[in-house]
Amino acid sequence: WRDFQETFEEGGLEVYQSRSLMEIPHQLEIETVEEHNRLKMNELFERARNRYYNFVDQGDIEEVKKFIEHLEEVLKPILE
Repeated sequence: WRDFQETFEEGGLEVYQSRSLMEIPHQLEIETVEEHNRLKMNELFERARNRYYNFVDQGDIEEVKKFIEHLEEVLKPILE
């Protein structure tokens, strides 16, 4: 344990031996939720875009058309 502490002390950091409960400010919690939501939206858009381009790359025009129609059908109630 001492060697572990010294590793950090050499870099100007302190290692504490006790544990305590740290309160996270409410604003930080909100920012964390917002960041999670933003990342989730990006993931969903990326997955949809990848699926679309997979159909395009395969040259499957019918699947591209069905994909777009289905996506539009699902998103229309949400976007109105």
